[in-house]
Amino acid sequence: MACLEIRELPKSVRFRFENSFGRSLAGVSVMVGPRVDRYLAGEDSLAEARDASTILLSTRLAGLPVWTRMLVLGHELAHTAQLAERGSDPDAFLEAEAWRASRAALLGLTHPVLGRASQPLCAKGLFDPKFPGKAALDYYKLFDKEPVDATMTIKIEKPEFVAPMNLHALLGKIVACSTEIKGKDLLIVSHGNQAGLVMPLFKKQHKKFYANTVSLNALMTLSAASIAKGSGFPEKDLQELIDRMNAVQALGIQKLVFRGCAIGAKLPALKTLRQFFGAKSAGAPDIKSNFGWLTPNVRRYNKKQWDAWMKKFSRTAVMDTSPAGEHIAVSIDPVRKYTEMLTESAAATKWWMSQRFPSVSTPVYTKGQFPVHSLSTSPRVTFPLDTNYVKRVKRV
Repeated sequence: MACLEIRELPKSVRFRFENSFGRSLAGVSVMVGPRVDRYLAGEDSLAEARDASTILLSTRLAGLPVWTRMLVLGHELAHTAQLAERGSDPDAFLEAEAWRASRAALLGLTHPVLGRASQPLCAKGLFDPKFPGKAALDYYKLFDKEPVDATMTIKIEKPEFVAPMNLHALLGKIVACSTEIKGKDLLIVSHGNQAGLVMPLFKKQHKKFYANTVSLNALMTLSAASIAKGSGFPEKDLQELIDRMNAVQALGIQKLVFRGCAIGAKLPALKTLRQFFGAKSAGAPDIKSNFGWLTPNVRRYNKKQWDAWMKKFSRTAVMDTSPAGEHIAVSIDPVRKYTEMLTESAAATKWWMSQRFPSVSTPVYTKGQFPVHSLSTSPRVTFPLDTNYVKRVKRV
């Protein structure tokens, strides 16, 4: 293969993954070069484990942060361990296990790789530009209700993704859907903090200007010309933003619901958001909320094995038993960014979903990963149907 460079991984790079996975990776080589880049581009991937001793890496990885590069490398090293065992575990399980194992290794934790594979495995999912919005979109397509407080929920209809997410685009999407939103409820999933929304005002803008309380109050009280003098934004663009704000306010939104980061931690900021969108009420959690996926590991109940699993994840794990007597164990750690699930069957998984996530109709589930939503309470996360969920949602 012309223009191809083959490198053996040095011990200084391998050791943390070897210690975590509990196996030697001394025989693994990395291949890079233009032909590798072209091949991976065709696979829409940044990396691929070809077999138990060969990893392909795209040179595009060089433009990513060191942590991300190491995460992708660890992911592929986990795949080489899976390929060394030879088998046919589901792709979703293999991918989820590889990400968990890589993160664990980088955090200095032990995570044996148990999956078995026989085909080349790519790094899929991490660099989806829609994440975490993609996870949220999938979640609300499957679970179409969201608790507002102890007595009320809203029904989520026709969830859509806004990309790239910025205030100008968000308001434009709301206006474009005005016939569906007018006089109704609205859910917005966005990054945020105690000062409001963490999103730019426009697609291209100065980094210091975001849709926080200060910016939203300025848009509600000052003219476009006044804001342009202090911000450097074109007056024409600012006037269009204000016009969109006025159009949204005229829709008469009833319940405005935010999910994302701790937007509800400061009530004055939440009140400003309610006023800016012209809503009758606004609500958001006072703690970070998460969207992601769980990949069930189907395994018949063995008390010794399940007790060992519960001990391993004792800080975050919860075990349930279905009416049919089947066991389900779940561990989600937002800090270390891993998710684990043991279940005895698809039926047990479906029952557990019905106990944790609200939905108008029974969710369709047969196998594989599914989207989840939770609040980052400690030590164990809180799911939407848990009693404490609505206690962390603040409303104004």
